[in-house]
Amino acid sequence: MGEGVGGPSVSLCALNAGWTVREFVPNAQFYGVVNAFSLATNGTPRLTGSNGPSPARR
Repeated sequence: MGEGVGGPSVSLCALNAGWTVREFVPNAQFYGVVNAFSLATNGTPRLTGSNGPSPARR
C-alpha cells in the first residue's frame, strides 16, 4: 500500500491501541485512501531544505 512517511506512525498507533490484524488492515487502507485523495487534490509537496528555500531563491 505505499503509505510513505506516514506509515510508521500508523503502525505505532495500531500497536499502542492494541489493534489486531483484522482491525488494523481496514484502518490502514482508509488512511491510504485519505492520503491518495490529498495527493490528488493538492499535488505533490514542494521539497525544500530544512531551513526553507535554497539561497538562490531568497
